[in-house]
Amino acid sequence: GFNGHQFNMRTRGLNSALFWGAQMGAAWWFGRLLDARSSPVSRAQRGLFVVIASLTVSLGLALWANYRGSCHPGRGWDKDMPCKLDVAMDFPMAGG
Repeated sequence: GFNGHQFNMRTRGLNSALFWGAQMGAAWWFGRLLDARSSPVSRAQRGLFVVIASLTVSLGLALWANYRGSCHPGRGWDKDMPCKLDVAMDFPMAGG
């Protein structure tokens, strides 16, 4: 998969932990939103709006990162062309 090709063992573990934490936060937030005391129609409309907005933002950011990124811009991620990800070189402000 993507993680096995682009990251080492420590960064794969960090990615997995952050992804798991994001899933827990999103589940809590969706639960609060959809279990609120209001009419079923209102809850359904809010839920639909949140799902569509989340998918739109997620897809938009993925497309932007794919075509504007520093790793083979415009061609996307490919297993035959792995990128050397280096935070210090790719993002000079993060390198200290």
